[in-house]
Amino acid sequence: MDVRLRAFPDHVRLEVRDSDSNPPVPSPLSLSEEDNAEAEHGRGMMIVEALAEMWNSSPNGQGKTVSLNLPISPH
Repeated sequence: MDVRLRAFPDHVRLEVRDSDSNPPVPSPLSLSEEDNAEAEHGRGMMIVEALAEMWNSSPNGQGKTVSLNLPISPH
């Protein structure tokens, strides 16, 4: 896994590269793993969707890169 953080005047960009080529899929919490076969996967993407102004995923030849922009509030 490789993590990169870049600061801009109005946002912070986070990029995470990993070796899993499957795209991230937001998955809601469930009370039972039987209700959701992927119960342990995708929960972090729910947080990303709630906080980020945008996010995307793209293949990088050896897996994927997930990137997101987090807005910075003016003082």
